[in-house]
Amino acid sequence: MNTRHFKAGEVIFHEGEISHEAFFLVSGTVEISIKSGDGSVVLGRLGPGEIFGEMGMITDRPRSATARALDHTAVESINEAEFEQAILAQPDRMHSYLATLFDRIRTTDLLLQMEWRKQQSTGPRLTPGAARREREALQGSMSSGRSGSSELKHRIRLKSVEGSPSEVDMEITSLPFRIGRAFADTNVAFFARNDLALPDRQPFQVSRNHCEIDCGELGLLIRDRGSRLGTIVNNEPIGADANGLSIPLHEGENHLLLGTDESPFRFIVMVEKI
Repeated sequence: MNTRHFKAGEVIFHEGEISHEAFFLVSGTVEISIKSGDGSVVLGRLGPGEIFGEMGMITDRPRSATARALDHTAVESINEAEFEQAILAQPDRMHSYLATLFDRIRTTDLLLQMEWRKQQSTGPRLTPGAARREREALQGSMSSGRSGSSELKHRIRLKSVEGSPSEVDMEITSLPFRIGRAFADTNVAFFARNDLALPDRQPFQVSRNHCEIDCGELGLLIRDRGSRLGTIVNNEPIGADANGLSIPLHEGENHLLLGTDESPFRFIVMVEKI
């Protein structure tokens, strides 16, 4: 393995390039983007510990996206011969890789569901606002890089409503902030990556990977992560079966409901400008 360093703004690899290397992100932040008719679409940010670029080895096809360093970044380049020893033989790296891989599989499945639903629809095309929200949902599909508290422009507090099964009262200091269902079997912990894991019983209202609070093009938002029953924000549903995957948060009090209208998992998201 070779360690390579990139300055802020430097491209690690371009979409369409032929390559048989994967990369382990040692430090810094990497932005993944793809070309579109409107320029480029940012798929997400990757943080230390993530593996990226491995699809070039798996599919033996050109790069499907561009990877760019957002700040001073160090990566280890890994070829096919080194992949098993560098990733699969090291539990910590394998755990991170599997968690990222399952995130991508969930995202792909969710996008396929939404595309099928759009093809079946005979209604009008997406409004500009709905199209922007769908684009923001795409931007979060691979995100794991964190925005520190010093970068946040708002103070965010998450508090459970009285009667909720889990008592929550906390300040959110980094984004994205992922919410999902807790489960006891640590052998499958990489099936979900959550900052808040909520105990739930069958019939489940909370999915393992339910929703997340993040920052989009126009500010803070809540994004559904492909939950089974969806998410309701300020009385508006989001999810694979709704009209979009994300919805903006406004300053002040926002109401968050995980699951159906009968779900007890109700929260207040307080947003205050710093």
